[in-house]
Amino acid sequence: MLTVGLYGSFELRVEGGDWMTCRTAVVPAGVRYELNLHGQPLGEYYPEPNVASQFALTSLLTHADQRDSVLVSQANGINFMRDWYEDRGSHEWVSHALAELIECDARQRGRPSIDRRLAAVITHLQAHPDDLTSADDLARRHHLSASRFRHLFSEQVGVPYRRYRM
Repeated sequence: MLTVGLYGSFELRVEGGDWMTCRTAVVPAGVRYELNLHGQPLGEYYPEPNVASQFALTSLLTHADQRDSVLVSQANGINFMRDWYEDRGSHEWVSHALAELIECDARQRGRPSIDRRLAAVITHLQAHPDDLTSADDLARRHHLSASRFRHLFSEQVGVPYRRYRM
């Protein structure tokens, strides 16, 4: 998840640790955290795991430091989030801009994409959110053992299948 203070800093605390003041942050899936916004608006971007990994989001931050499993920055380098907030008609161009940034970053880093079988499962779940097919059945459909499916899902998506479904 990419988190951006639109007009100023916010505080973030990971799993009961110390509060950190930051302007932008990337929080990996599965990390428990709290935010203190001080009444200010916040922009958040949650890419689906078949669209972008946390590595793609890191390219959006400047002068960032790794702290308590999150990447935080004091820099105000993500102005398009504020533009999106202020101009509701900007939805389309912002979506295209984010897609291009993430695609470019993935090419430059040469990171492997998510397993094609998991990508198919996630695409299916997005198209059919009420489908309650079990992990075992999905694994069989995609020629994986149930244990391998669960392991791959947790490893590549960042959260277990059950939590993702919730």
